Amino acid sequence: MDKKIAINLHDNKEYRFVIESDGSYFVLAPKRKTRGWRYSPTQFFNYYEIKETKTGLTENDKWKKRLKKAIALCKQNDLWHNLQAIWENLYNYVSLEEKRRIYEEYWACDRYNKEKGEQNYMDFVSSVKAKYPFMIRADENGKEHIITDYIWELSECTLKSMYFGKWDNAIIKDNIRRALAEKKKHSESVTVSYDVSFEYNPELKKAWYSEEYRNCGNGHYYLALSENTAVFAEND
Repeated sequence: MDKKIAINLHDNKEYRFVIESDGSYFVLAPKRKTRGWRYSPTQFFNYYEIKETKTGLTENDKWKKRLKKAIALCKQNDLWHNLQAIWENLYNYVSLEEKRRIYEEYWACDRYNKEKGEQNYMDFVSSVKAKYPFMIRADENGKEHIITDYIWELSECTLKSMYFGKWDNAIIKDNIRRALAEKKKHSESVTVSYDVSFEYNPELKKAWYSEEYRNCGNGHYYLALSENTAVFAEND
């Protein structure tokens, strides 16, 4: 992952950090490559300020840029309409800071607490609904809930290039491109540093990409948006 620079608000020193795939922030200890401190987004911004890059783009700008690209790819390849709608709402109406604040509040309300957790959750949902009604859905009993794709991993819209190995990469991607264009069901499976797989279902208008540890069945899972690009969904 790309390392970025943050300024500690207490000692005014610069620290390297990375944003993990689950949205947490890992700050590297001085002169260390792997050791450091992990923070939730709220905790991180209590202690650090991100140093502006040479491009002048803020973290929010970069997030919006990723959202814009993901939306365009969904439209181009007729994929993931439900997520396209979510990303469009985030792009048009929500800031990255606000999204992450809602994420923190979601966990802070402790809805499984027997005494007052349920009421805390209901109050939280009401507060979100008042400002962002599109983030709320009702279940079969009429109870309202937040649509977690607005605040969990997919909302970060972390994009990556799919990789099928040094020799097969171009051929496989061209096969996928043609399958998407012709709307024909298609799958691929290769072994490189990971056991890599791709699947496209035109009837569902969905495609998936995964990188699993060899002979393990666990790894990193993505939603494919084109023959080149996928968005992170979860680690397992």
